[in-house]
Amino acid sequence: MWRYLLIAFIWVVFYIVIPGLGAFHVRKRWRTFRKHITDSTFLPRITYNRLVRAEEGYLGAYRFFGNLEAIQGDDIVWIRSGSVSLSADLAGVHVYLLPGFSHSQNEGIVERNEETLPDEMPQQLPWSQVFSLSEGTSVYMSGPLFLHHGQAVFRSTEECELTVVIYDGDAGSILRRSIWGGRQRNEYWNSFTPASLIAGTLALLFIAYNFLRITGAAVPATLALGLSTTPVLAFLPPGIPIFLLYRFFWKKGRLRRAERDILRLPMRYLENPTVEAEQTAQLPDGGRYTVRVFRSKEAALASMSEKKIRTTALLKAEDEAERQYFVFDAGGSDPMAEELLIPGHPFEIASLCVRKARLYEWISLGAFGLCYVINLLFALTLFGLLIVR
Repeated sequence: MWRYLLIAFIWVVFYIVIPGLGAFHVRKRWRTFRKHITDSTFLPRITYNRLVRAEEGYLGAYRFFGNLEAIQGDDIVWIRSGSVSLSADLAGVHVYLLPGFSHSQNEGIVERNEETLPDEMPQQLPWSQVFSLSEGTSVYMSGPLFLHHGQAVFRSTEECELTVVIYDGDAGSILRRSIWGGRQRNEYWNSFTPASLIAGTLALLFIAYNFLRITGAAVPATLALGLSTTPVLAFLPPGIPIFLLYRFFWKKGRLRRAERDILRLPMRYLENPTVEAEQTAQLPDGGRYTVRVFRSKEAALASMSEKKIRTTALLKAEDEAERQYFVFDAGGSDPMAEELLIPGHPFEIASLCVRKARLYEWISLGAFGLCYVINLLFALTLFGLLIVR
């Protein structure tokens, strides 16, 4: 019995526990990134007028859209936007590089996030590993701002780190792209996983080798050999079709969670998120953010200067007549306060996305488990035949 317990212990620790802890870590990291980007939209933008009236020392938390002017030494970058030029101390700061957004011009009125946004995560790099940035690179920055000898400087503090995003395209796409892409494609595969899988495989092979030298231990040796193939087991026949089914539903679940997050975004400024009628909120720069509720899609679109619809494929076209249409508008005063039409209450649609995401994830996990069991039985049969011979 102790042999089976030892095998089970190694399998659970190296193939489940350690990668699982890494999965929680990486999910928390990306959740923190999305939160920092969203929270930064509540900060005012630093302007020339604010700087000329400021006193030396800590000015507060601000955000800034600019272009790279120069890099001074190892950690100081200079960024300019119009009449404002400031520096940032990036020592110890992680920088996020957003994937390209080259197909946005062909999107049309309806957002097609699955088609236009790349299916890849932003790159997260320590500033010390960013080796080349060309002059004019677009940079978004938020965090603590100081005035030192008349020069504005972004700098992390113990209480608040800088958020630095390098992007292409227009500034108005930063929030949408960050929230959509800022999540791990597969949490199980993280920085802890490769070493853990290698260690587990070597440990099981070592145990199998020693069991084969003991009379009467052929069964636990076969089990150890079979389980040692866990890192590649899902990719082998006869379970490959089921593995592809797992990947298909896992991706659909991930996309539904991304839709949930971006559908909730326009509601973040409102004091009453259950709004059913017109409501106005003040933006951090003093502009007004308004939500209006319409009974018809035509009237809602007619009220918009820049027409853009955010929705989900889960909504049925035949139900349009029964929906309310929510129009969010900042009058172009803030690039991160999106002008959108959402066909239905954003929180209700987001809840629908959550329910579907959970369903898809459970189906995908079931498919992976079935694939694993089928391939494991096949491997155990094969190893058993070889050992008997």
